[in-house]
This record gives sequence, C-alpha cells and structure tokens, in this order.
Amino acid sequence: METISVIIPAYRAAPTIGRAVQSALQQTCRPDEILVIDDGSPDDLAPALLPFGDQVRLIRQDNAGVAAARNRGISAARGDLVAFLDADDFWEPQKIRRQMEILEAHPDVALVAARYFTKLPGGIKQVITAPGRWVDRPIRAAGVDVIDFAKQIWTGTVLLRRSVLGDERFLTALEPAEDRDLWIRLLRGCAGYMLSLPLATAVLVPDSLSRRDPDFAYEPMIRVLHRHADLTTRAQLRRLEAQVYRGWASAHLFRGAARRAIRPSLARLRRQPASAEAWWVFSKALRWSLSGRRHRGSPSHDGRDLKSLREHFEIEKELADRLRQAPADQRRTLYRQVYNELFQRVANHPQNQRKADLFRQRLATRWQWRLLSHFVSPRSAYLEIGAGDGHLAMRVARRARRAYALDVSEVIASGNGTSANFAWLLTDGVRIPLASGSINVAYSNQLMEHLHPDDAAAQLGEIRRTLAPGGRYVCITPHRYSGPHDISKYFSDEPSGFHLKEYTYRELDRLFRDAGFSFTRAWTGLKGRFFMLPLPLVLTMEWLLGRLPRPWQKRLCCGMLLRPIFINVTLVGYTDRRPAPRPARPPAICQAAT
Repeated sequence: METISVIIPAYRAAPTIGRAVQSALQQTCRPDEILVIDDGSPDDLAPALLPFGDQVRLIRQDNAGVAAARNRGISAARGDLVAFLDADDFWEPQKIRRQMEILEAHPDVALVAARYFTKLPGGIKQVITAPGRWVDRPIRAAGVDVIDFAKQIWTGTVLLRRSVLGDERFLTALEPAEDRDLWIRLLRGCAGYMLSLPLATAVLVPDSLSRRDPDFAYEPMIRVLHRHADLTTRAQLRRLEAQVYRGWASAHLFRGAARRAIRPSLARLRRQPASAEAWWVFSKALRWSLSGRRHRGSPSHDGRDLKSLREHFEIEKELADRLRQAPADQRRTLYRQVYNELFQRVANHPQNQRKADLFRQRLATRWQWRLLSHFVSPRSAYLEIGAGDGHLAMRVARRARRAYALDVSEVIASGNGTSANFAWLLTDGVRIPLASGSINVAYSNQLMEHLHPDDAAAQLGEIRRTLAPGGRYVCITPHRYSGPHDISKYFSDEPSGFHLKEYTYRELDRLFRDAGFSFTRAWTGLKGRFFMLPLPLVLTMEWLLGRLPRPWQKRLCCGMLLRPIFINVTLVGYTDRRPAPRPARPPAICQAAT
C-alpha cells in the first residue's frame, strides 16, 4: 500500500490552518503524514496545531514564499504519493480515496487532479468546471495540449507519485505561476487525470497580493508560456499569450487602473489584430486613461465593489435555491419571506439605495413613463406588479384615475409616500387582491423572471382576470439570449439568483396566449422614443439568433444594433381589439387581501 504525504505551506494562517488540517485528517483514506511548513509566519501556528498532537509535523523556515515552502515539504516528505493543500483551503472527505482509485486503476497515470469549489470567507461554495475533453479519462498530452491541460489544474486538488518528481521542484522566480510551470514539466513525460467530481474548496482571500496586483499575477504566466514555447506553434503561442493579456488588461480596468491596462491591452491587440473585442478593450483603456476616468474595484453600475457583489450573490443564490426547491403550496408564502430577507441582509441592495436617492428614482422612472404614456389616460385604472420602491406607480397616479403598486415585500415599500388615488398592495407572488375587470393598464418591469416557471402562467391568468375589456398588460422582462441579467451575471453564464427563468419573445408570447390574451405586440425604444415592432419579424430574428452558439447570441444581442430589441423582451398583451373603456365601477380591493 502506497503511503501519502500532505504538504501545507502556511503564512499568516493561524485562523484557518486548523480547518485545513482537519479536512486532511477526516479523509476516508487518511494520509500517513501531514507536514505544515511555517514560512516565517508572524503569527504563531503552534497553538492552532496543538489539538492535533503528533498527527501533524511542523517545519519552520525563514520567509521565502509558497514555492520554497512546498519544496521544503517535498524534501521532508516520506510518502510515495504527495498531495498539496494551502492553509486557507480544505478538502472534501472522499478526495484522497477517489484519487487513489484512479491511480490503482491506471498505473501509467502519475498525477491526479479534480474539479473544485471556490468561496469567499464566510460565503457559499461555487463549482469551477473544466472542459469535458479533459475530465474522467487518462490524458497523455502532447504539444500545446500539455499547456492547455496544465491550465485546468489547481494545485489544491493534486495527488501525484513522488517518483515522477525526481529533482523537479517549484521555481520560486515564477510565483504565482510556479505551479502551472511544474505541471507542464511533469505532463510532458507522464499521463494525468482530472476527476469531474469537485473534491476541494479554494477560499478566495480578497486582499491577497495576486488579487491586489494584476502585474504580479499575470506577468509570470507570460514567462511560463515562453519557457515552454517549444510545445506550440507560433499561432498557438500567440493565442495563449492573448488569453493572458486579455485577463491582465481586464483586471486593471476592473480596478480602475486604465493607464496600466494600456500595455497588456496593446500586447493583446498585436496578437489578435482582427479581434473586435481586443480593439474595444484597447480603446476603452486609452479613453479612460486620457479622461482620467476611474472605476476602482467596481464592475457594477451601482458602484459596489467585487466583495459586496459576491456577498449579495451568495445570499441571493441561497434564497433562490429555497424558492426553486419549494413545492407550489409553500412558494405562496415563501416569496415574501425570501425577498424581505434579501433586502434586510443586503443593506446596499440597489432597491434599498434607490429609496434614499431622488436622482436615481427619477432616472429609473423617466424612461418607463415614456413607454406607459402610450397606454395610460386620465380615465385609466393602473396596476404595477412588482412595483419595488413604488415611485413609478406614484408618478403614473398623477395622470391616471387610480394607481396600485403590488409587491411581495413590504420592506421596499416602507417609508415611501402616497397620494389620494394611490394604494399599496401585497401579494403572495401569484394572487392579485383586486376585483375582476377592474384595471385598464397593468405593467411589470423585471418581474416575470423572478417567478418560478410553474407560477408564471398562474400569475398571468390573474393579471388577465383583473383587466377590463380592452385592457393592456405591458410586460418587460430580460431576454434570455443577452443574459444572465441578475446578480449572477458577474460570476456565471446562467442565472442562479432570483431570476428563476429568463424568457424569449416566443416563450412569453405563448404564455400570454395560454393565459387568455387575444394577441400581443412587441415594442422597443430608441433615444427615449418607444414604438411598436412587427412581432413576426422579431420572432424570425430571434429564431435566427437561436441557431448561433451561446457566446455569439449574447455578443450580438448586447451589441449596438440589436440591443434595443433583445436586451429585454417588451411585450404588450391585449385582452381584445376594443379600446379600453372606463370600468363600470371603481376598482375594488378583494376582501381576502385585507
């Protein structure tokens, strides 16, 4: 039976080293030794390791960096197999056993890695996937495939045979890309294997040097590529370099360092002169640099930094999973609970901030009123579903005979004023507490995507019930092809927050007709003016876009030409072809809602 050594380099790791060691000791196939390399850490690791007794061997050295610490551990290790684990990270209990099974089944495999999770401290885990061509099979790569495979490997998942290491070690001069360099060297002459099962978790430390300084993180990657240029053709090397420079420039732009982004964006442009994106990134870096514009640490339009966005994402994803998994009878009460909880836990949520920002309220209201002015008259009874802070509904109340703002959360509504012909209503996410035929114009913006797909048809039926003859329902919802549009857009390619389903025009048109609407019309806006589009034309364009690969769909739909049509689905459902008359009696709130 082969013996296993676990090497854990540690620096300023007293708060987290216990979790890392515990995850190694809790393996279903326990390692034979655990070596913690104290890399001149200013905090004392001994008290944190005291509960583990002689199960852990502590080795101290002067501060020399993570590569030197791992090399010291390799030299001191006695096992036939070596695994690496950082002091911030931890393993799943079956990690070593699963990898041992691969090594036993494939004697020619020398290195086994796996997919993994990432998380912020105190956050929830998110899986990091690798392309399917690399997983669940032995890989004996050649040429550029060696580099492409090594790029998928995270050191915290690696278990390798000590015999293949020989005299190979991590090169301290290549930090933080020293591990990628070593995997390339090893995979030149031996087979590797990557498990599709996530077996470890990387805890992302926001203030680490590699995240604070993109130059420190990316420049060594270029040097690693040049060290192994013999594995590539000239075109392949330029492709790999362009990928690194793309991330390098984007990291500087994200931090607001536009001048520092010019060099990597120009280097990418030299390698991809035909890339429209490369020209766009370079021009952005140049424009921002000349104008002095800065977007320090904030990829979002509302000014929040990455840490705040990540915290918001993790909270919203947790709550959205509760909604997705809940049965229908529980969702009726759960909508209000999860939205109230979201607005309370995410204090800097844009909806919360907008309540205290008059300028943003006016800005968000202005363009929506320009659309609604085509439908609302002084004789109209107006209903806004998913009214949020209610400012648009209060603006409509200045023109309409009566206005209602409907929402599942009382948190956003609290503190906002009212007028004599305006009223707040609460809903369970589906039912509308108004009498049948009492509304002339119903409106929702960014609502349908928040409903569970099973509830969308039920709520459309409720909206249709409340509309009087000749009534209209104006619905705006994000288009699926240009998404995701919720908080997950910063971290994922699919909606995983409160956007439970994003729609196309065809899907929404079918829902409207199933709910009893006579016909629908597509609308769009350009430079503050709104106009109707022929729906057959829009559906044909959508069908053509649907034939394209997903990245091209999003690129085209977010582009200047198609963005007005496909950034959102703007669909108006008509109850019939007659003009909307004034209701025979004033809109009445159902007794069940009181």
